[in-house]
Amino acid sequence: MESHRGLPFTEDSQAASDFPAFETAITPAAIVAATGILRMNARRQLYIAGAVGASISYIFNVLAFTGEFDVIRWSVFMILFLVVFAGFEKLIEWAERTESE
Repeated sequence: MESHRGLPFTEDSQAASDFPAFETAITPAAIVAATGILRMNARRQLYIAGAVGASISYIFNVLAFTGEFDVIRWSVFMILFLVVFAGFEKLIEWAERTESE
């Protein structure tokens, strides 16, 4: 069995390059490269992870206790969450700066 571009094929089967749709398929690696996700710094990743986690927690709790979801209340919660998140980041930076002096 031979290999063509990492894909196994036999003599009687067609190579992957014979299918133009296969050549232009969108792969997860292409999506990551196009969006620049790998170039995100740690700070941005933490903000996104925190916002997603808080958002999911808020939505599930609101649905569990009230049974209805309001986009405006969720938006206000997300804004307040990100402000507090950034505030704690600044507080930690300030504490580390004064500790090192």
